[in-house]
Amino acid sequence: MPTPLKPCSVILLKYPLRSPVRLAIQNYRISYLITNNWGGLLSGSAPYKPRGNMKKCSKCKEWKDESEFYKSNQAKDGIKSECKQCAKQYREEHKEEKAKYQKQYRQEHKEQIAKYREKHKEKIKQCEKQYRQEHKEERKEYSKQYRIKNKEKIKEYDNKHKEKRAKIKAVYRKNNRGLMNAHLAKYRAMKLNATPAYADLNAISRIYRTASILSKMIGRKMQVDHIIPLQSKLVCGLHHEDNLQIISAERNLRKSNKFDPKPKGE
Repeated sequence: MPTPLKPCSVILLKYPLRSPVRLAIQNYRISYLITNNWGGLLSGSAPYKPRGNMKKCSKCKEWKDESEFYKSNQAKDGIKSECKQCAKQYREEHKEEKAKYQKQYRQEHKEQIAKYREKHKEKIKQCEKQYRQEHKEERKEYSKQYRIKNKEKIKEYDNKHKEKRAKIKAVYRKNNRGLMNAHLAKYRAMKLNATPAYADLNAISRIYRTASILSKMIGRKMQVDHIIPLQSKLVCGLHHEDNLQIISAERNLRKSNKFDPKPKGE
């Protein structure tokens, strides 16, 4: 049977008080206790903690600044026990489970959620507005990627809820008439500035009349679109007959003020 190791205090007694060996053992003992966060064993005080606003993550066991933790009203110190990085990793690993649980919870507690939202209507509205302002670019990029990945799904939804969307738009235009008039005035002024002296105004007028006649003939709303938009981040076109095309209202809405300089097939 092997001989059990003796405690450091017993080993130290074998060496003189100022012996180099004794000092080396003492220094090693202190550094070991500090490294392993056992500072309380040295002085009888609270365990070792780095200076400043630091906190130890309950997941990765690393000391991090308090700004690396999410806030929590339930925690004693006002911040969560796991750091943001660990929380993000957990969300990604359990994304499907969480989405399934949230969906089920919303279905089972519809009335409670509706009552809460009605009671805290202004607070929720303010929080949503603040979130949109702080994450404007992120939401824009996410929306763009979603439209690219779910083209067929969006098209199917638009066709299914065509009348509903038309009613919503009509109500919005009615309630925001001043804003709509401002947009229309801006668009007219932009067209005037973008109309060159050599443009054939009669030809432009014929294109608009043709779009109106086509709408009545086929029973589908057709609109005149600028191939190169009048106002775009990439390039600004002219209000000229060669820059006009007749397309459906749905296609014109999807196109908006986007312009792709590459020909189809490239």
